[in-house]
Amino acid sequence: MAIDQSYKPDKARLQLIYGNYEVFDLIEEGYEVFVHNNKLGYADFKMLTRCNGQDLLAVILTGVTPSILKMVSLLGAFNGIPVSHVVKAQGESNIYLLIFSY
Repeated sequence: MAIDQSYKPDKARLQLIYGNYEVFDLIEEGYEVFVHNNKLGYADFKMLTRCNGQDLLAVILTGVTPSILKMVSLLGAFNGIPVSHVVKAQGESNIYLLIFSY
């Protein structure tokens, strides 16, 4: 697994792809994580945080499998963090935004 340097998320683009969610007003930083392993139910992900980099607000998952979506739905959580919304990217078949309960 490799973590790329942080980047400034494009909030307008996020709203265009996923819809208008309040969480986009809180996001200040993003981190790309390349796991290159779909045995987890997803390939890579982007963490979206507040400016301190510690308050995880949402993740964007790529290469998402139906099994991980089912697990998130059943548990209401992703890696132990409660999820409030699961949103599919417009025009994409396996990219999802998970918004955490914050």
